[in-house]
Amino acid sequence: MPLVGEWAWRAWAYNTGDDLYTASWDIDIAPSAAFIKVFLEHYFEFSDQSAVDVGLMNIRFRDQNGVDQTINFPDIDAFDHVSTQFNNTMTHVTYGLKVKAASGALVWTLGFWA
Repeated sequence: MPLVGEWAWRAWAYNTGDDLYTASWDIDIAPSAAFIKVFLEHYFEFSDQSAVDVGLMNIRFRDQNGVDQTINFPDIDAFDHVSTQFNNTMTHVTYGLKVKAASGALVWTLGFWA
């Protein structure tokens, strides 16, 4: 199964407060064999209690009956968060960034496979 294309981009958020702020973004695609990856690109602390978390929140895929199904992942600040996922018929992904007293950025890549 060769890689036939790839998208990539960067997203960022900041928060000067003491509570976690969540920012999320969505990507919608035609049903595709796709591999999504998100990872931390930038982190700047505003205090000694700063935090930044990056991860996938959910994906959707087209099942054998032509219906989109959703897979929800653990919270992105959980120890068992998800940062990569492959699916043969992916149609959607939601990824996010949580920040507390910090500025943070992530990079995502979405590879398409034939």
